[in-house]
Amino acid sequence: MAFFESLGGKIKNAGQNIAQSTKKFADVTKLKSNISDYEKQINELYFVMGKAYYERHKDDTNTEDQKNIDAINALFKQISDLKEEIREKEGIVTCPNCGKDIAADVMFCNHCGCKIEKETKEIVKCPDCGAVLPPDAMFCNNCGCKIAKESEVRVCANCGKPLPENSMFCAHCGTKVETAEKKAEKDETDTEG
Repeated sequence: MAFFESLGGKIKNAGQNIAQSTKKFADVTKLKSNISDYEKQINELYFVMGKAYYERHKDDTNTEDQKNIDAINALFKQISDLKEEIREKEGIVTCPNCGKDIAADVMFCNHCGCKIEKETKEIVKCPDCGAVLPPDAMFCNNCGCKIAKESEVRVCANCGKPLPENSMFCAHCGTKVETAEKKAEKDETDTEG
């Protein structure tokens, strides 16, 4: 019987030790959580203070922390450039009248009704396949055709449109290329003489 009483006492003591360890663990965890919450609050306040300092001194040329201010300004510029690139890819422009975002292909602002004047950018097309190209392309992205620069481009003497290399007729007006070139040469000699 003494054995069972001894065993019961040991089990009771082990249970109390486990309960105490569990309570201690829970208390320590709660304290660590409080510390973490306070550290988060401190970091938020640091952020607010740092942002306020930046806002006050972002345009200064000689501040105490100029290196970091310059780095932040450079990052804001990169963000602005990336946002502009996104706007271009999404086809969004700003209305010159009300400043709201609108689709690049609209003729009137859907916010204020202002007529949108389009910039007339010269569209560069491949003389071989007709694909639209970036203005500075040296080769067509679609067919690989070499793109002649303006000084190298032959144009139709009749309508002034670019002529693909080795073309015998203008694809726009149908004029025979040799005839049009000879006519242009003749017109030049007539105006000189």
